[in-house]
Amino acid sequence: APAALYEAVGDSGQFSVEAWVTPANLTQNGPARILSLGKNTSEGNFVLGQGFFDGPGSLIEARHQRSGDWFLRTDPGSVSDRLTHVVVTRSVDGGMSVYLDGELSVRRTLDGSPAAWDTSFLLGIGAELDGSRAWLGTYHLVAIYDTALDAGQVVTNHLAGPNATSQPTPAPDSTPEPAPDGVPDPAPSPVPGPGPDAVPAAGSIFADVDLDEEHAPGINAVAAAGIATGYPDGSFRPVASVTRAQMATFLYRALNLAEGPDAGFADVPSDSVHVAGINAVAAAGITTGFVDGSFRPAASVTRAQMATFLYRAVLQDL
Repeated sequence: APAALYEAVGDSGQFSVEAWVTPANLTQNGPARILSLGKNTSEGNFVLGQGFFDGPGSLIEARHQRSGDWFLRTDPGSVSDRLTHVVVTRSVDGGMSVYLDGELSVRRTLDGSPAAWDTSFLLGIGAELDGSRAWLGTYHLVAIYDTALDAGQVVTNHLAGPNATSQPTPAPDSTPEPAPDGVPDPAPSPVPGPGPDAVPAAGSIFADVDLDEEHAPGINAVAAAGIATGYPDGSFRPVASVTRAQMATFLYRALNLAEGPDAGFADVPSDSVHVAGINAVAAAGITTGFVDGSFRPAASVTRAQMATFLYRAVLQDL
């Protein structure tokens, strides 16, 4: 049994499983075992699989132990037979998430705890230990971490590709970046704002921004300019991550961009509060989206992506 893995995950109470895979087909189910920590098909600590029992194979199923609420699935059709990046995370609070190609696909709280894993169960790749529930396809990378990767780290690993050899990127090495704005599109692990009775500090626009904070002048300035409006509860949430959709809105307002036509991103609904900003920055050539035709609005903006956005914005006559 993988004793070091059990010890590390048991101590931390959290974990992530990352895999770059190319499924051979979309008919295998069961689920077909991409990776498992278990004894057989009915006893296990964790399963990452394709498809579900007697159901479609075009989805990912993750299982955690087998009691109470113990599994979650992505939507049918969310998996194709091309190279796919899959990340499953479980945080200390029991929240379990599945990311596909850098995008949060499903998240909810499951029962059980890594501290209660049966440490006699073995690690299986491609099938259960008895050969059942075989998964057919190509492995490009498999990794298990004793921490729950956050959305930004998942995106960073996705952009790095399956040949990356470094550990997950840690939090930014400088002071916090600007925060979300307005009513955001769904984003992973939102940072709670202040309570309903919070009031701004004297001279501050937001209840959670003190005037003596390092970034207070910048925060209040962009708010006064209408670039950032904060959240409906009166907060700014200065340490929260910025989504790609929110950054598009920031650039749209800051550069006074003209509204553009529908950019055609399949994952940007027409009623999104950020659709005008996304279409505007796409029309201006600041963003091109991803090669699969998506924009991934709820994904966190990486520092590299932000540099590219600013590079394109500054060099163009807007």
